[in-house]
This record gives sequence, structure tokens and C-alpha cells, in this order.
Amino acid sequence: MNISKNCLDLVALFECLRLEAYIDPVGIPTIGYGTIRYPDGAKVQLGDKISEIDAESMLKLEADEIAEAVSALIDSGVTLNQNQFDALVSFFYNVGPGAFEGSTLRKKLNRSDFVGAAAEFDRWDKGTVNGVKQVLSGLTRRRKYERMLFENTTDHGEPIGAEKSPQQKVRLLQGFRDGNRHLIVARDEDDQVVEIVSMANNDIDHLSDLVSQYPKASRFEIAEPGTPIPAGERIEFAVRDRLIPKYTNPPSLNRILKKGCEDGEGVKVMQQQLPDLGYYSGPIDGNFGRGTDGAVKDFQARVFGIAEADGKVGPRTWKSLFSKAFPDTPVPQHPEGPADKNYLRLTKTNRRDERGLIVLELAYLKNGKFQGSIPACSGIRVNSISEKERTADRSPWNHCQRVGGT
Repeated sequence: MNISKNCLDLVALFECLRLEAYIDPVGIPTIGYGTIRYPDGAKVQLGDKISEIDAESMLKLEADEIAEAVSALIDSGVTLNQNQFDALVSFFYNVGPGAFEGSTLRKKLNRSDFVGAAAEFDRWDKGTVNGVKQVLSGLTRRRKYERMLFENTTDHGEPIGAEKSPQQKVRLLQGFRDGNRHLIVARDEDDQVVEIVSMANNDIDHLSDLVSQYPKASRFEIAEPGTPIPAGERIEFAVRDRLIPKYTNPPSLNRILKKGCEDGEGVKVMQQQLPDLGYYSGPIDGNFGRGTDGAVKDFQARVFGIAEADGKVGPRTWKSLFSKAFPDTPVPQHPEGPADKNYLRLTKTNRRDERGLIVLELAYLKNGKFQGSIPACSGIRVNSISEKERTADRSPWNHCQRVGGT
């Protein structure tokens, strides 16, 4: 089954919408509506920023994946209506696959005991706070809404199609060598070519980034010498760059900066760099206070890992703050295309407009040659839930807590 808009509205109501990455209660970098991995497989990292349109798109993709998992865990002889299915996907989205798979709720569903299954929602109202499991009002409210939807026999939503992307159809990846380039040929379960990707860079990390975009691929093969390369259009693979600028002449540091230190000038230099990296918005006052300490820890968690985020700035952290290893903001390139085609090319930039939405560049190519471009916006959010509903009962635990059942 496919989800309906009712499911997306319910999940969005209770999940935190965060357009900048943050650390969730279990220590995982998270963004949007609880997303921890992007559609291409890359992990969310502190410093990442997205638009509301990006968040909604990722919510839909994740909900579709969960819908597929829920369908697989419900016995084939059990018939669910749309409201029941939407409520289950919202529940699964919150508690996770392991909890749902082993739950009494699922066992009752697979016995077609819908009354008993509905009563099970109320039991999943506890979360762990400071190591202690306790009832959370936000989870009580969420379970109430999910149960109401599950038991609603009218007002069914219309299923939204879950069209699979070409990458999701790929089962086999084949590696070829063509001159100084590596080619990856992606094939579906019927051995048909889905796409051919050309890689100019042979870095193992780039290959890993590419492979992660095919979540259903189960095999990777190196083609035997002499095997003909399939004909077809070749796609140039580009690795996503992070929004981290480089600093051309970083000052030196021969001491440790930490919260409460009195090295005002050194702290000022750091405070001037941290905003460019997306980690600090406080005053440039040379005071290594609470705000600066939090920004440094966020930066360290993103670069070195959470375990090493201690807030102390020594030579290693200092070097990373001003590292030339971080890429510049990329300038959109306009490679020539097929000489017999006129088309538009939409490119994501690393700029944002005054509303924080990502700026895209829409380029026009005539006979394969670049003619000009205009900026475009990633979109404007249209809320389907009333503001009164979205802002009601707004304590952090009511909307953000990941849970375990009872």
C-alpha cells in the first residue's frame, strides 16, 4: 500500500522541523523531519542546512520506505484500510523497525484483531529522559492521534504514488575502464541498463558516494577485459560539496583556548571564522563563553566525531577551523551537451535567498552550448496543518523524543 497525505500531515505535526542539523536525544546528527541520512546515502552532519521543501521531500521518501517495510511485516491475509495503514506508518516512523517488528501491536494485526491492535497504541507513551523511562505528554498526544486515525472508518485519504527512482531499480553495478575514466554501468533485475555513470576522479571515497546512491544494489562486478561497454548516454558523476569555505592565511596558535580563557584576541579570530562555517551567530567580543563553547563543540562533533567534542581548541581543532581541505563554494559549470539538442539544466548552488531557501541556477543550452541562465528558488512551503495545531503543546519533549515501547 501507499501512504496518503493524512500520514504525512500526522508525521509532520509531531516531528521537529529543523532546517539546520542538530544532535538528537540519542546523539545522532539529524535534520528536517528526523532525517539522519540523505537520499544519496550520505550521513547528515552538523553544519548542514536545508530548505523546507528539501525537508518535505525527504519526509516523503522516508515515509515511502517505511510504508514498504510495514507492508512486508503485515501478513498477506490481513486487509488494512487507508487510515489504518497511515497510522501504522506514522507509528513506525517514530518507534523504529525493531520495535514495531517485535510489538504486540503487530502480532494482533496479523491475527486481524484490529480492536486489540488499536488499544496497543496507548502503551507506547514512554521515553527515556536522563536515563529514566517515563511517560511523556507529547508521546501520549501522538499515540492518541494515531489511534484516532487508525479507528476512523471514514474520511480516508487518497494514496499518493510512490514512484521508484531509477536508482532504486538497480540491482547490479558493473565497473569498466574507458581510457582514463572509470564507468559504472547500473542494471536492473532484468539485466537492462538503467544508466551509465562516468567518473573523472578515481578516489575511493567518490566511488563509495556513487555506490551509496543505489540502495537496492546487491552486487558489484569488474567487467572482464574485452567486454564491450554498453551504448548509451553517459552521466557525469559530481560529488556534493560541503558549504565550508577555506581560509587563505590562517593565524598560528601555540596555546589551548577553552571556555573562560582570557585570550581575547585569539577567541575573536575564532569567533570570526565560526559564523562562516555555520556554527556561531553570537557577538565577536573575544569572550569564550557559553555560546562560543557550544559552537566549538558542534564543529568538533562534525569534524572529529561526538566523542572528541570537548570544546577545547588546540592546534588540531584550530587547523581544522582554517583548513584548506574544505572546498570553496562551487561555481556552477556549464559543460557542453549534445550538439543537436536544446534543453534546460537546473543546478543546485550553495547560495540561499532571504527566506533561507536554496537558490538554483536554471541554464539554457542551445545546440548543446550555454546561452544564459537565471536564478530560481527551491520553492515555498504550503502548510496543510493549521498553525494552531502545529504550535499547540510545544514543549521539546512533546515533539522530538524518540521512544521505546512498554
